[in-house]
Formats: sequence, structure tokens, C-alpha cells
Amino acid sequence: MKHPSVQYMIPLIIFVLLGTHGGTAQAWKHVGLDSSVVQSLAMRADSVLIAGVPTIGILRSTDQGATWALSDTADNVYSLAISSNGHIFAGLFRGSYHGIHRSTDDGLTWHRRDAFSGTIGDIHAFAFDMSGNAYAGGALQGILASSDEGASWDRIGSGLPAGAILSLAVAANGNIIAGTEDGLYRSTNSGNFWTQTNNASHATCLSLLAIDDGRVFAGTTGGGVYFSNNSGTSWTNSTAGLTSMNVSAIALNSDGILFAATSDSGVFHSENGGASWMPFSDGLTNTNINAMVIDQKGYLYAGTNGNGVFKTMESTVLSVHEISDRIPEQFSLAQNYPNPFNPLTNIQFQISHRSFVTLKIYNLLGNEVAKLLSEELQPGTYSTAWDASNAPTGVYFARLQAGTFIRSRKLVLLK
Repeated sequence: MKHPSVQYMIPLIIFVLLGTHGGTAQAWKHVGLDSSVVQSLAMRADSVLIAGVPTIGILRSTDQGATWALSDTADNVYSLAISSNGHIFAGLFRGSYHGIHRSTDDGLTWHRRDAFSGTIGDIHAFAFDMSGNAYAGGALQGILASSDEGASWDRIGSGLPAGAILSLAVAANGNIIAGTEDGLYRSTNSGNFWTQTNNASHATCLSLLAIDDGRVFAGTTGGGVYFSNNSGTSWTNSTAGLTSMNVSAIALNSDGILFAATSDSGVFHSENGGASWMPFSDGLTNTNINAMVIDQKGYLYAGTNGNGVFKTMESTVLSVHEISDRIPEQFSLAQNYPNPFNPLTNIQFQISHRSFVTLKIYNLLGNEVAKLLSEELQPGTYSTAWDASNAPTGVYFARLQAGTFIRSRKLVLLK
């Protein structure tokens, strides 16, 4: 009969020997639209992915970017956005297709929706408020507003600069934020009047992200990231860790992790609300990113300037569920179940006192292939799952570390 401690000793020795030269997991993989410039991306809640590709048109994918179908030949899409009722808007530039197109059937068909007394011009951005009003930002007419799902549009507001409106967002309190070639502007009355905000003057703002808690993030050319904690009233520059100041897109996952895409240095992520940033570009063979979206499962997609679409190998969401708040007597890591498995397995563990906990998956070479958890937890019993859909058949090890406690378990993936 084997002594129980032997079962744990072997994997622990493997990590001691290989931990100093095991690599980190590749973050990204290419999923489609080879050699294409992807100018814009949008993701519906049902995981329908829409891409705007100059010279080709509007394409859609229902399998996480593995295959694509052409849905409209409007070949100059600059922006894509989805309203609260699921309608998809496309902003176009140049040529006979300029203006606004809309789809009400998950991007299968498109119809022009831009009745306006003047020349509509290039459309760079969209935003939607809680009342169902739509806003469009363009190069010729400033801000346009529609109260009828884009059937007709009216020019609104005064106080905006003469240049193009490059990005739009509606803050949690209803403020509308506009990113221009001359900094950030804010409207507190549904877009009727605009004032330039402080701290971010003269920064060309390419992207905006508004969050329900009142925070707003802005990606700029030359100024990196700016953030506001008061719905766009004032702004603070956030560049610590960024090696590029040209931020083209910003995204947020359900764990509160921020992602900033740049036009020359790939993607960065922040786990502290944008106070500092770390590289997140392993596997990106093109670091010139035009667009970025995230799906409900936490997978991130990046549209590049010449190499199509990339997708993260694993979900960016570290899902862990507390199944009991009763304080355990000791730390423990249970054997995964089922085991062997394909492709999902559950992992349960106990934390006896408040600790910073990491749970990672390694292969036999000691290389990290997945990070399931990296956060501070209160005492309790927890469960999480590993989706090994992208991993080959083989033996893996789940390694739990909580303070000085370290334990590992052998996992067998059979496909």
C-alpha cells in the first residue's frame, strides 16, 4: 500500500525542478480573416461576432471567429455598435455606402438608416442611452441623435470643436462623453450643449468605455489612458506600465479586469482599475490593434491592421464560486472530478484563513497552460472549473497556492 504523501510529492518535485524555466501560457491565437484589415468589431450577447473589413464588407461569425460569412458588401465600415435591444449599427466612411446601416436580425441583413437633411458624412462612433436614444459621431456634422432607432437623425448641441467626433459613450448618470481630435467633451443635457473637460484637453481620443459605477475610460493617441471616477467631469492620466501611448480600444471583463489595445504594442491589462498596466500580447503576431471586444464567457477578440482577428486561448474571467462559508480547519485541494475528463473538470479547494490564492494548470514540462484563479479569498470552500477545449490530450497538474500552502493534483485529459 502506497503512503498517501507519495501521491503529492511527485508533482511538487516537478514544479520545484521546472518552475524556474517553465514558460507562461500563450495568451492569443489567430482565428480568421487572414491578411485582412479589421477596422471594427461588435459582439452580441448571443456570441454573434460582427467584423467590419475595408475592401470586403461586413462579416459575421457564429463560432467564435472560426468561420466567417459575408453579410453586407458595404466595404468601408469604420464603426460598429449594438443597442440595448440588440440592433447592430454600422458607421461607414467614403464612397457610395457612406452613412449609417442597421441590422435587426443578428447581422444577416442590413438596411441604410440615415435620413438627414444635410450630408451625413463619415460615421466614427455610436452610443445609446437608457431611454433608447441613439447618438452618432461623425466627421462633418458633429453629433447626430435619433429617437426612432436610426430611422431619422438630427444634429444636436453646440460647443463642440470643428474636427471629427471619434468616440462616444454614455456615463452611468446619463452624461454623454465625446472623444474628439481636441480632447474630451461632456454634455449633461442629452447632447444639447457641450463643454470641454479638464485634465484631458487636446488629447485625440480614439475610444471610450463607460462603466455602471460611474467610471469612464478613454484611450488616446499620444496620451495613453485617461480615467474619470465622476462620469466624465474630471480625468486622470493612467500610463504606468504602458509602453505605447496610442490606445485604440478599451474593454472590461466581468471580473473587473481592464484591457487596453494599442496601435503599435499589442494589448495590456490592468487588475487595479487602470492604476497600472501589464503586457498581454503573447501570441499576437500583429500588435497593431484597431478594435477589441469581449464575449459573455470572457474571451477577448482583437481586430488587427492586416492579420485579421485574434482570440484569447482561455477565458479572461477567473470563475470561482463559494459553496460554503464555514471556516475549514485547514487548507486543502481536492482531486478534480471527473478524472479523466473531456473537456470540462471541476476543482474544489478549501481556504482556512484569508489569503491571496492562485490556482494554475501546468503541463508535464512545467509550462503554465491556464490560470483559473488569482485573487484574495475569505475562508471557505470554493469550486471552479477548467475548460480544456484548447488543450491536447495529456497529463496536467493543478497547483493551488495560498500563502505558504502549496498543493497540486494530477489531471488526466482524454480526448
